Amino acid sequence: MTIYTSNCGCITPTDPTDPTTPNGAGDGIVSGNNEANRIDLAYTGDPEGDMIDNNDAILPGEEGDDDIVVAGGGNDTIYTGEGNDEVYGGAGNDYINVGYGDNLVYGDSNYDAETGEAVDAREVFQWSLTPDTSGDGELSQYEDTPTTFTQNTGSVNVTFTIADSNLTPITQFDGNEQLTDGIEDDGTDPDSHSSLASWVQENGESATYEWDFDEEVTDVSFRINDIDYDSNVVICAYDADGNFVDVTLDAGDSTIVNGSSISADGSIEPATNPSTSVLVSIDGPVSSIVICHTQDGDHSSEINVTDIYFDAPAGSDTILGGTGDDTIYGEGGNDLIHANEGDNLIYGGDGNDTIYSGTGADTIYGGENDEDLFHGAAPGDHIDGGSGTDVDYDTLDLRGSAPEGGRLEVIYSDDDPEDGTVNFFDADDEFTGSATFEDIENVIPCFTPGTQIATPKGERLVEELRAGDRIITRDNGIQEIRWTGARQMNAQELARAAHLRPVLIQKGSLGYGLPERDMLVSPNHRVLVNNDKTALYFEEREVLVAAKHLVGLKGIDTVDTMGTTYIHFMFDRHEVVLSDGSWTESFQPGHQTLDGLGNAQRNEIFELFPELQEEEGVSNYAAARRTLKRHEAALLAK
Repeated sequence: MTIYTSNCGCITPTDPTDPTTPNGAGDGIVSGNNEANRIDLAYTGDPEGDMIDNNDAILPGEEGDDDIVVAGGGNDTIYTGEGNDEVYGGAGNDYINVGYGDNLVYGDSNYDAETGEAVDAREVFQWSLTPDTSGDGELSQYEDTPTTFTQNTGSVNVTFTIADSNLTPITQFDGNEQLTDGIEDDGTDPDSHSSLASWVQENGESATYEWDFDEEVTDVSFRINDIDYDSNVVICAYDADGNFVDVTLDAGDSTIVNGSSISADGSIEPATNPSTSVLVSIDGPVSSIVICHTQDGDHSSEINVTDIYFDAPAGSDTILGGTGDDTIYGEGGNDLIHANEGDNLIYGGDGNDTIYSGTGADTIYGGENDEDLFHGAAPGDHIDGGSGTDVDYDTLDLRGSAPEGGRLEVIYSDDDPEDGTVNFFDADDEFTGSATFEDIENVIPCFTPGTQIATPKGERLVEELRAGDRIITRDNGIQEIRWTGARQMNAQELARAAHLRPVLIQKGSLGYGLPERDMLVSPNHRVLVNNDKTALYFEEREVLVAAKHLVGLKGIDTVDTMGTTYIHFMFDRHEVVLSDGSWTESFQPGHQTLDGLGNAQRNEIFELFPELQEEEGVSNYAAARRTLKRHEAALLAK
C-alpha cells in the first residue's frame, strides 16, 4: 500500500455544471432515488411497488403499516404516517415527518439491506448513467462517452471531462464484468458491469480525465482495473483551494507503484484479476480528481475505472418526531429537529443543530464542538449540550417552557456552572417536575435578542434593528431610530452585579394576553401599565414601571442566566413602542443610563445629541410618561 503526497504533473481542476439521475430498489423498502422525492401516501416511485402505509411490510420485525424508507440522495420530503417506521434520509437537505408510532430516524444515513443497519450516506458516480451519444436512447457496450457531462449523485454535481489527449485515445462505457472488491460502497453491492474504458494504442498516446465536485467530498473509493501491457496511470486529487490531497493506492502484485504513478509489469490479465488492479482511497476533502492514462511502450493498453463512491457533505435536515417514542439521529449538518410528543431519544450529531424538545421526557445529546440551540424543556427532559476542545457554545432557550400561567426556576450546579436543573411550577405555584441539563454554556430563561418590535412592515427582531429603521410609536406615529447599542453581560458580571439580572415577563402576565410571548428585559426597562389602579392611585391612566418593580406579580420573575445581551435603541425623544405586543419604552438617556454605557457608545450618543452633554439637555429629554417609584409600583400588586 502506498500513500503519495508529491506533485504528479497532472492538470489543474475545472468547474462543474448540470445534472441527471439514478434510482434504488428493495422489497419491503420504500426507496427514493437521487432526485428530490416527496415520499408520502401518494408516492409510487419505488421500483418494487412498496408504498407508505400500504399494509405491505414483509421484512422481519415489521408488520402492517411499518415502513422502512430509504430516501437516497437529494432534498427529500418524507411523511411516513402510521406504524413504527424507520427512515434513512441519506444525503441532501431532507424534511422528515415520521408521524405516529415509535419511529427511528437517521437524518444522513443509508440502509444496508443485508445487515439491516444504518451505514454512511454515500453517493456514487455511475458510468451506467453516462449520457447516450448514439442517439438510439440506450447506452450500449463500448459506446463513446461525451467529452464532458455532469451527473447529479443526490446532493453533489459531479462533472466528468476528457480534459486532454495526445494522438487518438478512445474513451467508452464498458459493461463487462469488473473487480469491485474492497470498494467502500453505500450498503448495496457496487455495479460490477459499470466502468469507463480508456484505450491507448501507440507509444506516448494518452488521455487525461477529470472529475470535479461542486462541493468537497470525503472518503472517495474506487478501483482502476486491467492495468496491463504497457499501461501507465497517474492519479491526482485536489481540494477546493487547488492543494494536493493524499491518495492511498492498494496495488496488485503485477502493478508497480512509484509515488502517484502506477505501471504494469507486462502481465496480461482480465479486468477481474486483482493482480493488475489498484484500489484507490482518498480521505479528502476532495474537490477534483485527475487520472492520466498513457501507453509507455509498444503494446496497446486498456484500463477500466469503476463507479466512484464518496461521502457527500452532511445535509441540514428538518426532522419532526411525531407522537411516539422516537429515536432521532440528526447526524451531520445543521439540523432542525422537533421532538414533539413522546419520550424521545435525540442525537444532534455534528453541526450547529436547532432542537425543539416536546412534551414528553426527552433525552437529547447535542454533539461536541458545535453551537447547538435547544428550544424549550419539559419535566423529565435531560439535555446534554456536549463538550469539546474546539469552539463549543450551546444555548438552552427556556422562553415559553413554563406551564400555562405558571413559572420556572433555574438552579445551577455548585460544581459546574454549565450544569443545572430547571424546576417547573403550575398556575397554583405547585411543583410539577424537573428537567436537567449539562454542558450548556448559555441559558435564556431579555429588550434582549428575540424580542419582536412592531414596524410599519411587521414585527422585526430587536437585534436586527439599525439607525434609520422606522418604528411604530404610541404617541408620535412612525419614527426613525437615531441610535442603537448593545451591552453584553457574561455570567461573572451578572454574579458580581445581581441587580442587573434580567427579568422574565411571561406571556399574558401583564393582562389581556400580553405580552404575546415570553419577554426577557433588563431590570430597569420600563413597561407601560394602563388599568383602573393607575387611575385610582396616580390620577393618570398610563404610567411607566421598571420591570424590576413588577417582580413578584404572577408570571414576572428575575432569572439566573449564564449571560445575556441588553439591546437599546433611541429616538429624537423618549417613545413608547410595541414589544412582543406590549407597550414598553425606548432608551432614555439619563445620567445613570449614560454612565452605564461604554465610552464608545456614550461618545456616539453625544455626537448625535450634543445637548446631552449638558444638564439642561438631559432634563429636556423627558420621559414619555410618569415613572413609578418602587413603593408606588407596589400598590399595583395589591
